Amino acid sequence: EKLQSYCESISNGYKGSVIVMNPDNGEVYAMNSFPDYSLNSFVGPITKNEWDKLNLSKNNVFNNRSIQNTYPPGSIFKLLLGLIALEHREINKDWTVECNGTYQFFDTKFRCWKEEGHGTVDLNNAIKQSCNIYFYNLMQKFDFDFWYDEVLKFGFNKTTSIDLPNEKKGLIPNRKYMSETYKDKGGWSAGHLLNLSIGQGEMLVTPIQIMNLMNIISNEGFYYSPHLNISKDKIKNSVAYDKSVYKTIKNSMFDAVNKNHGTAYNAKANYDFVKTYGKTGTVQLCSNCEIEPHGWFGGFIELDNGKKFSICILIENGGKGSNIPSIMARNIFNFIIENDV
Repeated sequence: EKLQSYCESISNGYKGSVIVMNPDNGEVYAMNSFPDYSLNSFVGPITKNEWDKLNLSKNNVFNNRSIQNTYPPGSIFKLLLGLIALEHREINKDWTVECNGTYQFFDTKFRCWKEEGHGTVDLNNAIKQSCNIYFYNLMQKFDFDFWYDEVLKFGFNKTTSIDLPNEKKGLIPNRKYMSETYKDKGGWSAGHLLNLSIGQGEMLVTPIQIMNLMNIISNEGFYYSPHLNISKDKIKNSVAYDKSVYKTIKNSMFDAVNKNHGTAYNAKANYDFVKTYGKTGTVQLCSNCEIEPHGWFGGFIELDNGKKFSICILIENGGKGSNIPSIMARNIFNFIIENDV
């Protein structure tokens, strides 16, 4: 309850979602969708005027953004491509790519977020610094439908079965979907896959699905279906990749927070007895336009007493994931530690 209130207090003025969970059993500690509305509005009869104001609000205050709104996942999906590539031995963790800031694909230039490039990057550095060029190259190693089948193993394209109504299942496109979508435009091309590799393009996920991905990585291969009702039966779901694969990705998420040039450095909890892991995501909504991107942070902390807390934050039009979402995550991690949640 304290944690729920705290998350609400730091969400003021933003649009988006904050979820905090226990990866060890699927319990939801806090789930916030904002902007929200005052429950006092519903004490006694509500006037038509008051109802219309809430119901017709352009902020969609009755939408639970944590489970009912869908967004492209941005760079958080790079973790997934890394997991798939390691598990199926398409690469080992020492495979490198030269990033000079652009990736020429036939007649189209795809860019890295860092204009001058990252230089020579291996998987660890590509996750830590969120290098697009690395993952453009990596995506070329996979058949589209194979990638699609693997992504679905992690709970995407279906609901999480959380004990709340009207959960959305999002969208992960496959070959058939892309063929339909682009049939009047000369068909889809491998260029579209490049966007998918970095979580852009025709894909949509809910924050609770990204939360599950964090729990799978934290637990090194399984998650419990999220639930608010503590007495609900725990349903365990496994993604039986090799433990070493998860350990490699976890290590990169640790470095993204704790090492130089890591994009998630703002999320680092203030205490030495806590290990902080994270990945940021920044979702461009259009090119060369004034609309700020959506910002993601997904990650978890491990305390030296064995307790774990996972988190997913999505701020609509909040700018880079390394800023507002990461700073919010750090504040929540510190609150958990200081209040012995």
